[in-house]
This record gives sequence, structure tokens and C-alpha cells, in this order.
Amino acid sequence: MSSFEENNHNDVKEITNRLDQVEKQLSSQNKRWKTVKKILLIIAGLYLLLIVIGIIQFISAG
Repeated sequence: MSSFEENNHNDVKEITNRLDQVEKQLSSQNKRWKTVKKILLIIAGLYLLLIVIGIIQFISAG
């Protein structure tokens, strides 16, 4: 195997390793974003539920 082929093969390995690292980072960021999104949806849902309960109490008291 010539020196050029050996360097080329090492470059391919480095690029493959780097790509794997980037994919892992993106995967962890997606999981984090999904968790944050779920928490925000739960908070928004509870807020709307409390508003509806307040409106119902206001109407029934009036």
C-alpha cells in the first residue's frame, strides 16, 4: 500500500469518526428540545385549564 493510499484511508476514518460525533450531538440536542417542548406544553395546558375554571366560577357566581 502506498503512502498516499494510507493517508487517504486515515482521512476517511477521521471523517467517519467526526460524522459519528456530530450525529450523537444532534441526537442529544433533539432529545433535550423534545423534553423542553413537553414541559412547556404541560405548563400551557395547566394555565389554560385554570383560566377555564376561573371563567366558569365567574359565570356561576354572577
